[in-house]
Amino acid sequence: MDVARQLACVLEACAPALAEHHVDEDRLGLVIARYAPGENTAEMAAHNGAQAFYPASIVKLGWGLAAFAGLQAGAIEPHPELDRAIADMLGVSSNAAANYVIDCLTETSGDTLLDTPALADAMARRKAPNALLAAFGWQEWPGCQIVQKAFDEDRYGRERQLKEALGHNALTPLGAARLLHESVRGGDFTPQTVQHMRAALARPVTREAIEAEEISQMLGFLGEAIAPALPHGSALFSKAGWAMHTGDPQSSWHRHDALIAEHGDGSAHLFVVFTSGQKAAKSTALLPAIGTALAAHCFAPAAVERLQ
Repeated sequence: MDVARQLACVLEACAPALAEHHVDEDRLGLVIARYAPGENTAEMAAHNGAQAFYPASIVKLGWGLAAFAGLQAGAIEPHPELDRAIADMLGVSSNAAANYVIDCLTETSGDTLLDTPALADAMARRKAPNALLAAFGWQEWPGCQIVQKAFDEDRYGRERQLKEALGHNALTPLGAARLLHESVRGGDFTPQTVQHMRAALARPVTREAIEAEEISQMLGFLGEAIAPALPHGSALFSKAGWAMHTGDPQSSWHRHDALIAEHGDGSAHLFVVFTSGQKAAKSTALLPAIGTALAAHCFAPAAVERLQ
């Protein structure tokens, strides 16, 4: 079955769960990509693939790539606290850690209001990592930008100024797929950067290991359902994103996930799901339901061996 047909089957299978969670067609983004054994380009299909969403913590893929690239290029001074922050930004999705990484990467810091010249300088610094990503000329990048820090609440002082001047972070489902591809399997960054990103995004696949995590990016997300359905010998990499009420209508109520499953035969699957709306954001059942449909329609039944 080709991926376009798989996408149609997944959408049909998920229709009841999406309706239950009030996720209409415009509030859903979905990407399915399949890598043949030994290949690093994928056959891909998408629903609302080029529609921009507020990405919540999925944007941390971009900050991670930019940070590791900066370290490799000598543009950032390496130090243990930065290592700890990158690990926590990607490993447990810490916003405080992400904001430290952004400060180190852009030489900006959140504080009181800025005057016009200082604000212009801060804007230029915040846009530099986004320019790095845009310079690759990825066809999936239009509509995407990473320029803002991560907050669970509204923004104040210069962070509000920067949001009003530059707009929110934004990713399309296809843009998120590109960031995840480059993080785990890509060739546009150095092998060292990809190695670091793979290590930071690797997730457990056994039930015991998943439930033992103090902060999980599997439970309540795609990996909860996909991990038990993985073909034997598979590895899983993912970055979840969620936003509850932030005080800002655009950045409130989102639940997303981006996941790559690499299989023992050299094949792989990439999935991105973006959902918006209060009921979807609060749900720990919706993305696992989508994950169940993805596994059922995208993994070859003969190759599936349930992990115990």
